[in-house]
Amino acid sequence: MPAWTTPQTWTAVVVTAPDMNREIRDNLGALHPSVVSSALTYNLVATDGHHVVVKVDATGGNRAVNLYTAVGNTGATVCVKKVDSSRNLVTVDPAGGELAETPNLTHVLTTLDDYVTLVSDGANWVIVAERRAMNLTTMSGNYVATVYDDCIEALGAINTVLTLHAANAARRTRSLLAVNNSSAVMTVTGAGTDTIVGLATLDLVQYESVMLTPNLAGTAWIVS
Repeated sequence: MPAWTTPQTWTAVVVTAPDMNREIRDNLGALHPSVVSSALTYNLVATDGHHVVVKVDATGGNRAVNLYTAVGNTGATVCVKKVDSSRNLVTVDPAGGELAETPNLTHVLTTLDDYVTLVSDGANWVIVAERRAMNLTTMSGNYVATVYDDCIEALGAINTVLTLHAANAARRTRSLLAVNNSSAVMTVTGAGTDTIVGLATLDLVQYESVMLTPNLAGTAWIVS
């Protein structure tokens, strides 16, 4: 006769299957992001999707896109694009200043077809791609620069004064090129107490130019 064996005790094992529906949904979302169009300031919410393109028409004035929190939304991708040719600005404003890039806590789009793509790393929004066109402005008299300007060219035959915008404006240390193609003097001066390489003003004679960049503190301009 065969020997009796001790009865075995079986332990149930719970197997958790992957949430295939969620994975399929997320993958399809990455391939086919949802698209939102707005002519006003837009408050993005998580229910808009984790892969979103926001097209903003700022013809009617400066606009903003306020992002939902990056915390707990790892991998979420948002692309904001300016779709109008006005000089109005589109400001991308992450919740609670959750922008990994410094020194500014927002990102500004200034020109038609400018865009920025941000991805959440679970704590902050990280800029992974952007398009930023250069804007040329000409001046034949005194002029006050805006964050829209990238290159300012003096023309004509009279002395002119170029007043820079505040060095702490939201440009993410974007540089500004001043070019004097006039036959007179172009004087560059900072806004308020902002200095230019320690100077209150900087004079450019005919055919001189200077590339100016705000310092990290946003208190002065350096020459680069």
